[in-house]
Amino acid sequence: MRRMSVTVSIADDHQDQFPQIVDELRRAGLTVEKELGEIGVVTGSVAPKDIATIEQVEGVAFVEPEASFQIAPPESDLQ
Repeated sequence: MRRMSVTVSIADDHQDQFPQIVDELRRAGLTVEKELGEIGVVTGSVAPKDIATIEQVEGVAFVEPEASFQIAPPESDLQ
């Protein structure tokens, strides 16, 4: 199954529970890549079907999918 990269922001009033929230995110299906406790951010990947579960973890402020874009090749007519 295809996974998508996400950034998870932890609510300010839950910063003191950062390690526990990261553990709960893992149990909810997030494959954690980076833990940035100083700024309350976790990056990783998740199956699209598990996004709603990740969003419901207590202490999660929001889940943002990684933005992606594609640039036309240099020889393309569109530039």
